[in-house]
Amino acid sequence: MYILKSKIFKLREDRLQSLLLWLMLLFAFGGTFGRFFLGLSLFDFLLMATFFNVILSRKLKLNRNLLLYFLLFLYGALIAFLNKYVFAVDKQFEFFITEGRFYLYIPILYLIILNTKSLYEITDYFYVHVFIFIVVYLLNFPGTIIYSFFNSDLIELGIEEFTENGRVRGLPIIPLTIMVLLYFKNKRPRPIIIFLYLTAILVFYTRTESRTNLIFSLLPFVYLILNTKVQTKILILILTTLFVFYAVPFLLDPESLQRFQNILNPLNDPAVNYRLLNYANMFTELADNILVLIFGWGIGANYTVNISIFLKSYFLDNTFLTMIYKVGVVGLIMFITILVKELKQFLLSTKLTFLLILLIPAISSYHVITQPAYLMAFFILSINEKRENQAFEDKKPIA
Repeated sequence: MYILKSKIFKLREDRLQSLLLWLMLLFAFGGTFGRFFLGLSLFDFLLMATFFNVILSRKLKLNRNLLLYFLLFLYGALIAFLNKYVFAVDKQFEFFITEGRFYLYIPILYLIILNTKSLYEITDYFYVHVFIFIVVYLLNFPGTIIYSFFNSDLIELGIEEFTENGRVRGLPIIPLTIMVLLYFKNKRPRPIIIFLYLTAILVFYTRTESRTNLIFSLLPFVYLILNTKVQTKILILILTTLFVFYAVPFLLDPESLQRFQNILNPLNDPAVNYRLLNYANMFTELADNILVLIFGWGIGANYTVNISIFLKSYFLDNTFLTMIYKVGVVGLIMFITILVKELKQFLLSTKLTFLLILLIPAISSYHVITQPAYLMAFFILSINEKRENQAFEDKKPIA
């Protein structure tokens, strides 16, 4: 009887962990929006609840990578402290709390995912998630509560480009991409899953015109092409072709098409030119200070540039270059070394998919740090892959 009760308790505990992880993914909006109490968002509260649930579990798993992620946060905070209070540099650090939070999230997220018993169980919430996702975007129009929640800061700043042509901000598609990748890795792809996911991609791009997320959302199909049999590839090709014909009428908005076409002709894209000017400005600044290039300014250091209405910010639109600015070449090498260690044991095709999970947002934005869902995607898939490999070696069922 005691053994039976113990198993039931463990099952409920595992389900609670998976539920909390899914809710974190659902509300992982990223950046600074979605905050409603003392500068905290629902994601922050879910993160704290899940963290304490993990800490209070009977068997807490720790490893070297967890320590290294935490050391990266401490290093960036220490550099900021030294530059501000010891060396008294001519640099403001008013974004320290905002940006420091994102760096602290990295080891916390890794700890949570490392100690979540069944990562695959988040796929149980796929249908609920895709329903919420599509409904949110269908109701995300000026004047609605959903629109005000996701887009109010853009209106306050006077940035109308998101509203003039129907562009909005809303739920990220990253969590759905994680679920579909996990599903494809463990089960034969079902047409209904593929169709619903493609529908979500269509709705997402036509409402947000986010090209980074559009490219990212195609990764499950990259994985399938690299890892599945010909029959599955043919099925996906047929379904995708039918879906494209179905979707064409919705993609005829001239601006949406132009933004999509600019992916293939980046030098004519204003967003790409803005980024290139930004990068050049950063390296011009760092060229006069080799020590900062090596060690960085520190977490929270303001970045100022005179090529946009955003004259002051805490990031550039490139994760690797922003990390050089904040934690220097030393911190960037530390970060990349940890990630490479995560990929070391995987097959080449799996490594490629997992690398793209980070490279796509890293090259075009700072979102690998400021959008927790990207690192959650990488951690969930890499830790799940390790468990599968270990289970195969031990010839035991996956926990």
